[in-house]
Amino acid sequence: MNKSQCLGICLLLMLLNFLSPASAETLEEAWEAAAIHNWSLKASQEEVNAAHEELAATKAARLPRVSVDGSYKVLDETPAMEVPQEMVDQAIAKAEDLSVSLDVPWGLPSIPLPTDIDIPGFQVPNIPMAEKESLSYGAIVEIPVFTSGKINNGIKASQAMLEAARSDSGTAAQDLRMNVSEAYILILRAQNAVKIAEAYVDSLMAHAGDAADFYEQGYAAKNDFLASQVALADGRQSLSKAKNARDLAGGAYNRLLGRPLDAPVFVEEVRRLPVQDSLDALTKAAMKNRSELKSIETRVEALNYSAKMKKAGLLPQVGVSGGYQFTENKYQAHEGIWAAGLGVKWELFDGGVSLKKAGADRRKAMALEYMKKDVRSGIALQVRKAWLDSKEAKERVSVSEKALDQADENLRVAQDRYKAGLSTNTEVLDAQTLRAKAMNNHNEAVYDWVLATYRLGRATGAL
Repeated sequence: MNKSQCLGICLLLMLLNFLSPASAETLEEAWEAAAIHNWSLKASQEEVNAAHEELAATKAARLPRVSVDGSYKVLDETPAMEVPQEMVDQAIAKAEDLSVSLDVPWGLPSIPLPTDIDIPGFQVPNIPMAEKESLSYGAIVEIPVFTSGKINNGIKASQAMLEAARSDSGTAAQDLRMNVSEAYILILRAQNAVKIAEAYVDSLMAHAGDAADFYEQGYAAKNDFLASQVALADGRQSLSKAKNARDLAGGAYNRLLGRPLDAPVFVEEVRRLPVQDSLDALTKAAMKNRSELKSIETRVEALNYSAKMKKAGLLPQVGVSGGYQFTENKYQAHEGIWAAGLGVKWELFDGGVSLKKAGADRRKAMALEYMKKDVRSGIALQVRKAWLDSKEAKERVSVSEKALDQADENLRVAQDRYKAGLSTNTEVLDAQTLRAKAMNNHNEAVYDWVLATYRLGRATGAL
């Protein structure tokens, strides 16, 4: 084999690969693609991330708080202490009554000091307390030791809210999978509807040809020929509507998956989900698995913990602190001072604010408890409806299969009778219409059954 032959074979293979249709997409692959591009699901996931941050912030309340400060001050006057003149006069008067002497070395007599000094107009100057310009800075560390459960209850409330956010995200994910499943099944339904419409048109075209031949040969009246043409035109309109419905279904499907609305759609056939016969078992599974109920339950827990946290604010709060403070002041003996302490704060009465807020949280928790009862009732009804729809669709599939077989046989007999001149054109057209209706009924029943099983899976929280 020469190089030109090899090149030709490679080009042929590339062309065949290019012309071959894209591989069909499964429902599971559609779920994964939708999860990547769906904005509602991304929003619910960010709510989970936000709840994580809230929990981390609440836990951080147990850690030490470190703060630093600094300042530089310039005053218009030097801070000083003023000594009243009365105090000076009293001090001098007392000194006159004292025997004041000057200490001298050992062995020598002491020297008495005069106490009758009189300086007319003597004024004691103000005593400076701080400098006119000064720099100060410091650092302090505060650690909560005992908060009467305020921090712990806050942490538990945040943990419960995190679980609620996760449940809400799970609800969003299941809703998305259900929406994608409905769009996916709608495409299959629409594609089969197009095939049925095409088969109907082909059958009408074949009959219209027979009617035209009979009319030309004089075996049929003109109105038979015209009736077959009208029926064919009506069938083509039905085919056009079916194709339009298929394209709309593809656009809705592509939108859910974050693709261009006109992107080509290739999907595989989908199977029904297994369904239990016991409605009670399905209802119990729904009450256990539904994320909506879990979200309500954890929100109730969060509100109860929040109420405890707010009531704990009225109980003793104990903490320790320590730090260093430097103040530039030449008149101060020690400019830098280290300090440590133990503090207790007990807010005995705040006007009822904390108790009222705690009561509001408990009322909200009670409201959610009532809402939970309503949601449980709605879920039970949802399970029951999906279960009944599944049973109904299953029966319709069985009935429609028999009806389809009978419609096929009826059309075959009508066509044979018409060709033999034993029946009218109307009988054939009616048989074709019945067959198309039977095919559509079977198509609807099959995909209604498939869809009902997925809706039942969503209702029980198993999707």
